[in-house]
Amino acid sequence: MIERTAASAALSSNERLVLWGMRAWMAGVKAEVAVTDALARTFADLGAEAAVPTLDSTMALLHAAGVNVFHHPWCRCLGDEERLLLDVLAQHQRGEDGAALFLTRLLLPPSGARLLGPGLHALAMALLACGVRLTGGRTRSMPGTGLAHWAPSTMTLQ
Repeated sequence: MIERTAASAALSSNERLVLWGMRAWMAGVKAEVAVTDALARTFADLGAEAAVPTLDSTMALLHAAGVNVFHHPWCRCLGDEERLLLDVLAQHQRGEDGAALFLTRLLLPPSGARLLGPGLHALAMALLACGVRLTGGRTRSMPGTGLAHWAPSTMTLQ
């Protein structure tokens, strides 16, 4: 049986920052509140404020694609889809773009994954340029074994 949530405490501080940023952005959209300034201030604490415009545009793409799977910003849970997005960004940072695209296809149909891929790649590189390296995938234990046990709860097989 797939584990539906995992403690976000197992994430690195960089991963928690990015997860919080994605969650805060989505919470802002749902509440119709601008959060870009709050994101910039928080990311500035780690010298990563230059990544906020790319986070903003990538989150807009995710939202437009219907990827709205984020918990409340302060929730201690970690959803499968949230973990998957962190791993996609980590794959891009390691230059494993094909693997990142494959993982993105667990969230979206192939055409959507291809359209969203450049935005996720840009976000991964913007974070890396600011010194925010994500470990994801290889170093974090995943529920089950292999990608067959890693599918998000909202995935539809065709």
